[in-house]
Amino acid sequence: MILTPTLFSIPGLALLGAAAVSHGNPQPGPSPIPASVRAICMAQVGMVVKLPIGTSYALTFDSLDGKDGAVSGTVALYSGNQRYELTFPATVAGDARSADKRAPLVVRFPAPVKIDSAVLTSISGPEGGPCLPVVAHQVEPSRWWALSQDALFARAARTAPVDAPSPEVLPASECRVPSRTAHLKVSVPTPRLATTDLETGSALVEVEVVVDDTGNAMNATVMHSSLNSAMDDAALYAAARSTYEPETFRCQNVGGYYKFIAEFAR
Repeated sequence: MILTPTLFSIPGLALLGAAAVSHGNPQPGPSPIPASVRAICMAQVGMVVKLPIGTSYALTFDSLDGKDGAVSGTVALYSGNQRYELTFPATVAGDARSADKRAPLVVRFPAPVKIDSAVLTSISGPEGGPCLPVVAHQVEPSRWWALSQDALFARAARTAPVDAPSPEVLPASECRVPSRTAHLKVSVPTPRLATTDLETGSALVEVEVVVDDTGNAMNATVMHSSLNSAMDDAALYAAARSTYEPETFRCQNVGGYYKFIAEFAR
């Protein structure tokens, strides 16, 4: 039976900085990396969520090596042309596929504010330093992550908040569309597959693609498997060889993360 793949694009995160995540106790201290040097850190802001009560936001952190570990450093939150940068204590970064394990950072503002996005700007410790930031946009409540949302709210209620500092006012954006998510530009078809092992007649593969600031795919990872290695490999093949329009953040092209779903149907 021939399975025909269909690709559905889902915007992901934008890659702007990064360093190591401690899998033991966090090691505070100066960074050996010069301030002018930024690296891809092994952690990033995963979600930015407005809490239902008060003026606080919850941030979660993803560990890019798939392991749970402690992360501390500085994070910047953006509201229009206002930028709030704060130092945060050690919190747990975890695999994005097991969001319920991640401990949130709760940031409390003195008055209501709409946070658009957040980036991890540096990681503390001897292997830390300035990050090439990854932009995470605010997640709006939705049904598809209702259970994770409720769990996050419960963990945030038990977490001591960090007070937001006074904001830095940034120059107004000068381009027509200052921020936009990455999207698919040229899609490479997946190889056609002949298989009869699908009981339901269809399967989905969700792939996360790391896209650089020129739109090239740097890496592709299966985030949700079809449980069929041939289909997973076909989806990875297409994701890694396709090209993308990079995300923009404050009028600059940035690298980032882009998720798409390959659907295989009889």
